[in-house]
Amino acid sequence: MLGLQKSPRFLISRGENANGWYEIYSDGFKRIGQIYGDNNPLIASNPGYGANVSYPIPLTSRILSITTSINGRLTGGAEVLNYAEPQLSSITLAAASSHATKLEPLSPIKGSWVVEGY
Repeated sequence: MLGLQKSPRFLISRGENANGWYEIYSDGFKRIGQIYGDNNPLIASNPGYGANVSYPIPLTSRILSITTSINGRLTGGAEVLNYAEPQLSSITLAAASSHATKLEPLSPIKGSWVVEGY
């Protein structure tokens, strides 16, 4: 019995715009993301709430993975870059520094997020 052979995935398009970078692959798979410098929409006066961030290009059908990271801060607390309510065209991101009894906003922050899906 012959099994189905899957075509190899290859990159067909790569670009960037004001909302970040993107890669589009031959089977419709997309990788999208953004790297933040010191000024970005994640700085909020109330770290319990986030900022809605639009993707550089929308996904079409589903999200497979989300990765967030904070780069280059050591303040004695645990820095957190978290997400909520991921959609096909945007995500809500929040950044905070968790100390013993409270969350404090991170300002400035350097970090990144990556979403993969179709």
